Amino acid sequence: MRDAPVAQVSARYLAALVQRLEAPPQEGGPPFDAAAALREAGIERGRLESPQAWLTRAEQIAALQALSRASRRSDLGFLMGLSINLGRVDLIGQMLLNARSLREGFTRLAPFFALVTPAVRLQVQADAAGLLSRFSLAHPMPYDVAVMVLEAVVVVAHRLMRFIRQEQATPCQLRLSWPAPPHAAQYRALAGAGVTFGPGGVPQAELHLSAEVAEAGLPMADAAAMAQAERRCAERLDELEARRGLGAWLRWLVYATEERQPTQAEAAALLGVSERTLSRLLAAEGVSFGRLSRQVRHAKACELLAQPGQDLAAVAHRLGYTDLSNFGRAFRALAGQTPGAYRAQARRR
Repeated sequence: MRDAPVAQVSARYLAALVQRLEAPPQEGGPPFDAAAALREAGIERGRLESPQAWLTRAEQIAALQALSRASRRSDLGFLMGLSINLGRVDLIGQMLLNARSLREGFTRLAPFFALVTPAVRLQVQADAAGLLSRFSLAHPMPYDVAVMVLEAVVVVAHRLMRFIRQEQATPCQLRLSWPAPPHAAQYRALAGAGVTFGPGGVPQAELHLSAEVAEAGLPMADAAAMAQAERRCAERLDELEARRGLGAWLRWLVYATEERQPTQAEAAALLGVSERTLSRLLAAEGVSFGRLSRQVRHAKACELLAQPGQDLAAVAHRLGYTDLSNFGRAFRALAGQTPGAYRAQARRR
């Protein structure tokens, strides 16, 4: 369930952040020990060195929280956005680089954004007034990590726009739903960006471009390269469906999601297809989303119940059940016994 790289996050993002944190402090003193914080999250420092390394969603969350506690910094998301090497942009970055305008670039890459990270969804709205790109969570995660991830995304987006336009400043408006953090002054480094913080609530970030900026021609526009990047993104989706299988990817998604279960509509949105298309593709594999979700939840329940010290209510909460009775009924329907009885039997084994 966990070996699905297309549904995971490349370790290079975390590696870039760690390298920045480990740099010798300008004011002197001992360097930051990232290895200790990563070990707390169950990740060996050397694992981040491989360019092909991947992290599960749970590992990324644990690592960011451990690094935040150890460093006592509020700006890890901003720092990660500054640390990512734009010279190693992937297919998504290439689509922006080769677009005729920022409007075309953001619009054409949005359906493929889940190939970069299933954690964030990109929605684009274009009209006569300009372009709105909204970055939101594709599935729940802890609030502090959600802010870090979205902050990194908007910082990288601004850096990419500045690089693509080959200008010192990129006039835009950033509307961030979270309250102003202690490092809010660092946003002044985003030349041309007007930043507005919100009252809190569901984490999301909006990038607004005027029609003039969104429609302006880009100096590196290359229609052939854009088409090639788009084809390669489509091929990755084909690989997801044909070689790895949608069922395998969705099992990973359901397994990795904590405290609630993703809906079929959310899964379809991640893949950039309609619910009807998703149902048809799954039917070709002989499975339905509902059946798959129930099977994975049950398998994860069995795994958690077999671990020592697991409270039944905590297990139910992690699996997304609203109360113990619902969990008990669903578990008994598949196992033929209550969760408590299964746990006792598993521990005797």
